[in-house]
Amino acid sequence: MKQPTQIIAGFGSRSCPSSASNLISRAILDYLTPNDEEGHFIEPIECDGEVGIRTGDARGADDAVAIASADLELPCYRYSPTDTHESLNWTEALRIAEELHPNWKACKPFVRKLMARSVFIILGPDCKSPADHAFVWDAGTSGTRFTLSVCKYAKVDVTQVNETRLLRDAPNTSTTPYCRIKSHSWTHPVSEWY
Repeated sequence: MKQPTQIIAGFGSRSCPSSASNLISRAILDYLTPNDEEGHFIEPIECDGEVGIRTGDARGADDAVAIASADLELPCYRYSPTDTHESLNWTEALRIAEELHPNWKACKPFVRKLMARSVFIILGPDCKSPADHAFVWDAGTSGTRFTLSVCKYAKVDVTQVNETRLLRDAPNTSTTPYCRIKSHSWTHPVSEWY
């Protein structure tokens, strides 16, 4: 299989409905497809195996991202805290997770592996291949906040996708149905998201 030249990461809350896969698909399509000034697609997406998606293996947002990947016919790389594949650099992922986590000593071993899984989603199995862009569903949970800190560490831009915030936080919403609430390029602190 051809190695992707562009990687998109997707993650978020376990409370994300699987129906959100349509919104996530649209957000990814919008990111990958050039638009004119009015927001209309200029040309259809033609990835040819050049785009891959990384996510976790949890229910909720991870499942929705995997469904979106299948809908878009893009390869999806799912990471689990119990993965033993030799290509995964667990030592480096755990080191980065320890560096970024605010209370690492309080984390039990399985939680530490969950945090390392977040590192793989953003930085890849070698912990040296950052995603080109990330999409997050609901930035309010602790695991999601941690993954956002990995994005900040790696300087990966993030777009928040969340239909429940459309009416409350609509000033930056585009006309597309996925409700682009914020696209963050790390010019403002992550704390502004909460």
